[in-house]
Amino acid sequence: MSAFAFSQTTVTLEDQCNCEVLSGTAVTSAGMTTPTGADLGDIYVNTNTGTIYFWDGNSWELTSTDSQQIQQFNFNPATNELILTLENGGTQTVNLTAALATAGTDNQALTLEAGNILTLVDGGTVDLTPFLDNT
Repeated sequence: MSAFAFSQTTVTLEDQCNCEVLSGTAVTSAGMTTPTGADLGDIYVNTNTGTIYFWDGNSWELTSTDSQQIQQFNFNPATNELILTLENGGTQTVNLTAALATAGTDNQALTLEAGNILTLVDGGTVDLTPFLDNT
């Protein structure tokens, strides 16, 4: 005769490291010292961003970093979007419409001096002599 007994045990993070899991929106960047009263190893989850921090004894620090490299980028002139492809296969799209709305314009007046020299108001000249053939 054989008998097997199974039981389920739930182990919490507090059982493993004597730390607490805190959450909220107070910790927004690494190096913050509030909220206070944390114990070494406590975890903080920013509920707005999902970013996880840990208390190192002096401040809240990121649990990890992601320093991915850009693998490729493309610009779509029809939509003014810059599309960046990251090494993990993810993409990030940046709309440059507002930045390009005033870029690339140079509204200057022109004057013709001495019959052959075209002068730009904000500086610069173009000598038209080589293009004049009296026809």
